[in-house]
Amino acid sequence: MKRWGSYTIRCRHFKSYAERFFGPQVQVDTNPYTTAKGHYNATILTKVLQPNDQPNEPSMQNLVEHSKNTLSFGQIFIDLIDFYPNPEDIPDKYHLIVQNELHAQHFKNSDGQRWKSSNVHIVPHWFNAFPGDAKADTPALPPLVLANSTTTGAPLQLAMVWSARGPGKQHANETILLPEEGYEFHHINLAMGIATYLQESTGSSFVNNHLGQKESIQAIAQDPSRQDPYLFMLLFRQFDVLLVLGKTDGPKLYFNSAHRAVSQMRSGVPIVLECTPSQQHLCLEYPCHFDTGNSTQLKAVLERMKNVSVRQDCVDKGIEITKKYTPKRVIDDYLTIIGLPPEKRWTPPSSRVNSSSSS
Repeated sequence: MKRWGSYTIRCRHFKSYAERFFGPQVQVDTNPYTTAKGHYNATILTKVLQPNDQPNEPSMQNLVEHSKNTLSFGQIFIDLIDFYPNPEDIPDKYHLIVQNELHAQHFKNSDGQRWKSSNVHIVPHWFNAFPGDAKADTPALPPLVLANSTTTGAPLQLAMVWSARGPGKQHANETILLPEEGYEFHHINLAMGIATYLQESTGSSFVNNHLGQKESIQAIAQDPSRQDPYLFMLLFRQFDVLLVLGKTDGPKLYFNSAHRAVSQMRSGVPIVLECTPSQQHLCLEYPCHFDTGNSTQLKAVLERMKNVSVRQDCVDKGIEITKKYTPKRVIDDYLTIIGLPPEKRWTPPSSRVNSSSSS
């Protein structure tokens, strides 16, 4: 299978999430944008909404009528990754899906506002969820008991989980002035799969799951209900604080997704968040942050986070933020954009029965 850069999760799982959350009326086909002329950072998502061929389910025409003729079958949406260098290659009639308002303004204003505002849509990445955590607002993993370094005297374990490349690698090296007093720093550069990393870093084929029970790493990786996202959560939860830097190379400074930050917030570990322009909207709600290049601010926030109550506040705020990035909510936004808001969706008869019987 062709990997589509950082959007592998979004493309690979979109179909299964949409069909799981929104019933048999929704079928989604995801295909690479073959006319992208070799540029990896654009993906086509052709949304095809049609009923399964089952009795008592609506015809395609029924769905169109139910949506008051707003639903367009086969309409093409280009899901842009960070920046697309040749926007002239994309036909005017296509819709664009972008990561944030800065990204949207770039395309609304390019080429003499070639794309109408109504054709440019903001849908951020969802957090890196395993199926058991994908739907609910409240994380599936129980809250962590945060270490109190004041009581124990032990240094807090601070980690950056990022395989930075190119300018990002230089930025990471320039930002990290640690070891900071009271912290033990770990830079985890995942040049391999998460399962392989855990096996090689621990020298064991087993890992403690979130219940503290020893379990085979490969068994988790192959379990459809958990897989790699669950292993990442276990990795994050080995540390007291996570450092999340933003990408600063070229357009990614402005157009990058908040996926890494939100995924690490979801783990229940407090993060230290760098306020690059693409992550600024998170910083407006999240207290444990620092401005890009401001080492004084970084040291100050690390000093504050030695206080367990400060870290707990950051955990709580982070979990609240992740509620906006659940796969269900993001896919809900996608379906609304393509002309199928909740009030116009057809509910399968079986779902209606289950719903009424459970109320």
